[in-house]
Order: sequence, then structure tokens, then C-alpha cells
Amino acid sequence: MKVIIIKQYQKYKVDDIIEVSNGFGTNFLIKNGYAVPINDSTSKELEIKKENQQKELAKQEKEALALKEKIEELELVFSLKVTNDVIHGSISSKKINQELIAKGFKLDKHIIPSVHINSLGITKIKLKLFHNVEAILKVKVIGEYGK
Repeated sequence: MKVIIIKQYQKYKVDDIIEVSNGFGTNFLIKNGYAVPINDSTSKELEIKKENQQKELAKQEKEALALKEKIEELELVFSLKVTNDVIHGSISSKKINQELIAKGFKLDKHIIPSVHINSLGITKIKLKLFHNVEAILKVKVIGEYGK
């Protein structure tokens, strides 16, 4: 008996088509809502669902590519106090995210890797925007020299 998994069960993933024994398929998987029997209707629904998922992934990737272009044009500038050639403080991921929000970028906080920049100059940070889309964010740290 062939069934389509509709709810994850052990090693079977959602939308997988699997071959199982009649008893296991009917008395367990279908009865408990883990699967539906395969027929013209359910296979057509699965096909439509997979097409929609592909379209959604393509849309998300296109948005990520557009965001990548905007991020790579950007250079964030921060300043740290410097006294007697000693740098005080650091620039964290949280500060970078806050600055991006101030510039109009709404990124998930998990996109920005954990960093603590405590040196002057330009640091490049790799942001993973999508499965295969990465952007390079330039962070410039300048010294604020005090007495």
C-alpha cells in the first residue's frame, strides 16, 4: 500500500510517498492521521503543494538577492573611545542589528553571526540571508580619541 505522509512520524517526513504493509498503513498511519492513502486526488494535491512550495522558495530567494545588493552597498560606521592607544569597548552583533534597524533593514537576529569587534578599521561580516545567498556587511570602526 502506498501512502503520503501528512504528519511527521519517526523517520518519515511530511510529503514523502512511502510503501508500507496494508495493516500498518490502514490501522496505524491513516487511522492516527500520519498519512493518507495515495489516489488521484491526494497525488494531485501533493503536486500542487510542491509547486507552491517551489514558487515560495523562488520568491524568498529573489527577495534575499535584492536584500543582498542593498546590504553590500551599505557601510555601518561606529566609534569606540581610544585612550593611550587602548581601545575601550566593542561592537557587538546586537549593536550592528540595532544600526541595521535604524537604517530600515529588518533582519532576523540569527542572520547576524555573533561578533565582538574591538579593533579599529573595516571588518567584513558574512550574513547568511537564504540557503545559498550570503551578503558581506562592512562595519567600519573609528577611534574617538579623548584626553
